[in-house]
Amino acid sequence: WGPGGKGTGAGIGPNPFVLTYRGNARAALSDYNGALSDFRASEGLFAEVAKKDATAGYRRIDALANEALALYALGRTEEAARIARTVVAKRPGLTDMRALLAAELWERGEVEAAESQWFDACSDVSSPSGCGKYTDADWLRSVRRWPPSLVEAQMRFLKRVPPLRG
Repeated sequence: WGPGGKGTGAGIGPNPFVLTYRGNARAALSDYNGALSDFRASEGLFAEVAKKDATAGYRRIDALANEALALYALGRTEEAARIARTVVAKRPGLTDMRALLAAELWERGEVEAAESQWFDACSDVSSPSGCGKYTDADWLRSVRRWPPSLVEAQMRFLKRVPPLRG
């Protein structure tokens, strides 16, 4: 797969799209360690291809966003937030990562920062759904495939339940 690949065997390795799909399947089965491994491998491959093909850079950012979700599921919330900030810096309109940051900041007791992320998520005109669907726990679980711990954190944030950490 990748530049020079074209079925000639001269590609850079496994297809990162396949790794992303498998990572999604693993996450759906709550195998977040396996999902994280696949998402990281996918991100690395997309990063390599992005040196020659700018569109792969967008897929790399998507892989990073998936990594953040898997890390959150594994309880590695600070690392998830760090990656989410990287994603938001590169694609400010990615509502998923702004909502993740709002929930995580709330959990840490950083109320103003959480509100700011949520405001930005809801104010982004480039996002067709804005933040409205991010108030629906069923949608977050089934459509966005958020891990249960993040869905719970998001619901606590939305209901303004005092933070668990902080």
